Amino acid sequence: QYVAKETRLDHFFDALAGKLDVIIISSDAVKKKKISGTFDLSDPQAALSQMLKTMALVSYRENRTLYIYSSNEVESSMLTLNAVTRNELTTFLKQTGLFDAQYPLTSDRQQRILYVTAPPRYLALIRSAADALEAQYSVQEQGITQEDEHIQLVKLEHSFVQDREITSRGKSLILPGVASALRELLDSGPAAKTGLVPQDAGQDDIQPAETVWLGGERVRIVPLQGENSLLLKGNRNALHLINQLIRQLDTAKPQIELSLWIIDVSKN
Repeated sequence: QYVAKETRLDHFFDALAGKLDVIIISSDAVKKKKISGTFDLSDPQAALSQMLKTMALVSYRENRTLYIYSSNEVESSMLTLNAVTRNELTTFLKQTGLFDAQYPLTSDRQQRILYVTAPPRYLALIRSAADALEAQYSVQEQGITQEDEHIQLVKLEHSFVQDREITSRGKSLILPGVASALRELLDSGPAAKTGLVPQDAGQDDIQPAETVWLGGERVRIVPLQGENSLLLKGNRNALHLINQLIRQLDTAKPQIELSLWIIDVSKN
């Protein structure tokens, strides 16, 4: 059982995360909500579903990461496709495990104009997927063969792919992840040769996909927070350069050892 007394709602979800074997990320609006009472966690999935329904929340699951939002955070958006269709985009989302039937993609007869209502994270991923597919067709039109491009998954061992927020002495601090570090590093170079452009500029702090240019070579970067990995797509030379940067950023951190003494004092 979980006993809450004016407890932040995200703390309840934290208690469920381990039982469900997922990472639960609550939005700022969800963190402001509080609950009181005794809750049965013997069936964690049922407890999660009931809490989402009771508190009017929505969720989106990306592999092992579950994003939870307040219902008023759901957004609607229209996307225009040039080279791909809705069916091709939907197929790609299903193949990558990103598709969520709760939030269907509707379109016109030509399947070129899409309309979707969904949580911010899912919307950002849909836009990124559409951009990636459109870019693939663009590359093919430019005469670049698929043999020239490679896909690589780089798993981080000592660092986090996305930014993390911690609280120290009552103040919130943002620890930049590897994706942000790459963004800052590459943005500092000449824009004509080296640059990193978020495909979802203006989408708050959600930037799931970026395009990197290194000496005229393009690399597609997709941060996978749930897997703490970076998905890379580009030619061998560009991938080699990006891997060198990632290795320099993903280094082991010094360990801090703490000693704890527990002393029982009793009065006779």
